[in-house]
Amino acid sequence: MFERCVLVTAVALLASCSSSSSPVAPTPPVPAAPAGPSAITLSATGFSPQEVTVPVGARVTFVNSDRVSYDVSSGLDHNSRECPEIDAVGFLVAGQSRETSVFEQAKTCRFHEHANIGVAAYQGRIVVR
Repeated sequence: MFERCVLVTAVALLASCSSSSSPVAPTPPVPAAPAGPSAITLSATGFSPQEVTVPVGARVTFVNSDRVSYDVSSGLDHNSRECPEIDAVGFLVAGQSRETSVFEQAKTCRFHEHANIGVAAYQGRIVVR
């Protein structure tokens, strides 16, 4: 019986020594996905997201995911065309998408859907840094 206890104790000590003496390698970090082009979706509930930030030299894609047409314009109303880059998107039929022109300088560009002036869900902005 004594020999059996010694044997069990020895095995337990060896098991604990071997598991603690093995160094645990740290898990390498998962690389971040490469940044793709920014997209803004337009649906019956408005723009989503309502704000995106892009670097100078980027474009933004507007996607009409609704069954009706929309007209995307810069500014917050018909009289304040702020960014010709956004005005390049224009009229989108159901299912259509179109990119802005290239944003060539840092600025903030507001935009709206032409038939929904004043409706917060149909307004947004692109921040160019």
